[in-house]
Amino acid sequence: MKRRTFLRITACTVAAGLLKSCGDDGGDAPLPWEGSPQPGDALFPQSVASGDPSPNTVILWTRLEDAEARASGEDVPLYLEVARDAAFEEPLALGGERVLRVTAEGAYDHCVKVRLQGLEPGMVLYYRFVVVRDGEAWMSRTGRTRTAPAPEDEVPVRFAFVSCQDYNGRYYHPYRAILDEDPDFVLHLGDYVYETTNDPGFQTGTEDRQMVFDDTAEAIVFNEGEEDEYHAAVTLEHYRTLYRTTRSDRDLQAAHERCPFVCTWDDHEFTNDAWGANGTYFNGRVDEEDVDRRKAASQAWFEYMPVDWPQGPDFRYDPEAPFPGDLIIYRDLRWGSLAHLLLPDVRTWRTEHLVDEGGFPGRVVMTEDQLLAQPGGLPDVQGPYIDLDAPENAPLRQLVADGAESGGYDPAHARGLVSVTWLDDLANRLDPDGTSPDVPRVPEDGRDELPRGIAFHHFAKTAPYSSLGARDLVVEEPLLRYSAHLWEESQRTSEDMLGPEQEAWFIDTMRSSTARWKIWGNAYPLSAMAVDLRTVETAPPALAQRFLMTAEDWAGMPRRRHHVLAAIADVENVLVCTGDRHAFLAATPHPDGDPDARVVEFVTGAVSSGTFGSIVLSRAQSDPTLRSAGAPALALLLRDFLLNRDVRANPHIAEGLMREHGFVMVELDADHAEATFHYWDEAVARQPEPPAEEEHRVIHFRVPSGSRSIERATGDGGWERWDLQTLTWTPVD
Repeated sequence: MKRRTFLRITACTVAAGLLKSCGDDGGDAPLPWEGSPQPGDALFPQSVASGDPSPNTVILWTRLEDAEARASGEDVPLYLEVARDAAFEEPLALGGERVLRVTAEGAYDHCVKVRLQGLEPGMVLYYRFVVVRDGEAWMSRTGRTRTAPAPEDEVPVRFAFVSCQDYNGRYYHPYRAILDEDPDFVLHLGDYVYETTNDPGFQTGTEDRQMVFDDTAEAIVFNEGEEDEYHAAVTLEHYRTLYRTTRSDRDLQAAHERCPFVCTWDDHEFTNDAWGANGTYFNGRVDEEDVDRRKAASQAWFEYMPVDWPQGPDFRYDPEAPFPGDLIIYRDLRWGSLAHLLLPDVRTWRTEHLVDEGGFPGRVVMTEDQLLAQPGGLPDVQGPYIDLDAPENAPLRQLVADGAESGGYDPAHARGLVSVTWLDDLANRLDPDGTSPDVPRVPEDGRDELPRGIAFHHFAKTAPYSSLGARDLVVEEPLLRYSAHLWEESQRTSEDMLGPEQEAWFIDTMRSSTARWKIWGNAYPLSAMAVDLRTVETAPPALAQRFLMTAEDWAGMPRRRHHVLAAIADVENVLVCTGDRHAFLAATPHPDGDPDARVVEFVTGAVSSGTFGSIVLSRAQSDPTLRSAGAPALALLLRDFLLNRDVRANPHIAEGLMREHGFVMVELDADHAEATFHYWDEAVARQPEPPAEEEHRVIHFRVPSGSRSIERATGDGGWERWDLQTLTWTPVD
């Protein structure tokens, strides 16, 4: 056996939050068990994990599965071993002992976290947990982790970033390729779990890959009593089940065993398209604010993710603490002199989506006077309106009330300013032939004299209580005008992503960073994705618009997006690493009107979740309004519309892949940031068997230090640069 070498380590023991300080006397005490531990995979079914490495600290994690302790809620003692080698022949002293006793607390689902302090920069460590039962020792799998280089050390950086790993009927093959790359760490940008068991809108479970809750009594139920009934998590036990099941995947376990993870959350760790403590399943039909549900989701994330809490090493989650602020996850990490990683939280303090999902489509939200008060006068997308409260419009007021039941809206909307275009559509629906004397219509005479404004239907909101025209497929021009109006009316509080305190931290940290590369770990895209169908001859009038494909990301908060990007406009070498979109993008978003202040953004496709292209097509096929308008045929051409260089809908997007899964590998040195898209066809995610080597494809990009432009590798070993003026790739000299 090799001579034992001991590094004095201060180990702070966390049983998912409970800290106990340890002494730092050296020692070579005997192990608290006889013989060699036996493999205990059944006792450690989620294996091990590590995270948030700094030059001197790292977090270690495991969870014990003990049926008796789980039923009783009793705590269980475990032991931690740490060594310089995988054979544990060079162990490290933990608090002066050969092993460190830790506690798997029943109150935290028997999860254990250990924060090792006093480590050396750039150090590789091996670790495992051991439980002793009736004199026999059972061990977890061995984990490998590392610490970051010292802040002054110029060490090349290699990391992978991922997001969106739906478990239902899907497999996590990209993690195998990540391990082949052997990154310094893995950056996970959210949607680590999905809160629904089998939502037919985007999930298709199989016999061996199906999320199931043992108790659905308190879950949110959808399609109750039908063949496709499914549930959404509500309780702490539900959310714990999501993590237990997701981390049972062997490929994900292997990644955690080999690499430290740095994690943030997006929406599905709580609920789809979340803002604050609010859900969006019912699109305004009911109040979906649920602070207890939000806290249950937060506690499960706290228990299962290997995070070094910015509140300090003695932090433990308290569900009685007020929300928001019960769990602070925004933080930053340095990796030598080259990389400074910032991880903002874009869900907790986010304000409501700008366009009300429950909005009455005919309701005027901007009057002519309000539009004329803005730069640019009347927009192209607008229409005449009338006041239903005027005595002469009483018959039309009754028409709106009469159409409420078939139109799915509240008859109380038969009042105030209403769009004439929408009234015409209502009359045509109730009287298709236009012959009934009982269906009043707005007279043709005098329409040119009516005031003109923006109503909800101008956003493409054809029905109340729908995400269409609110969060999904929103006409861009009225959204931008409405955003500007609310921004000024609210004194710049109508749009928020980070909250004042976090935004100040983010901007100050970004501006003061001394690292060569400032890495923005971004849960959802900065880059807007627009499709302009105005020149498509086959597009019906309802679709002959310029749309934002989604207003759920930063594009849906355009004034706040501009504000944040403008605040960091003079910061060099900002690299934005983004998830959520289920698509790959290489792009250069910028503050409004200032492309010279652009940043470079790389967006990763999903690990396993349905691709953006397939989700758009599915929505176009399932929504009656979109289907009747011919949207499915257009959805098949999504990538062509996004990258159409003649229409110039997205000059900031240099490349995009809409129907592929995978990850992005980033390599940083003093001269360049390189980003490689690793991708597979979307069908691979549904196959239990790993894909063949020839199915693995890559695209290489780079950004020279001091540049704000994207370069792409050519097949002959050269590089070409994306030109924002000509929208072409031009050779790099």
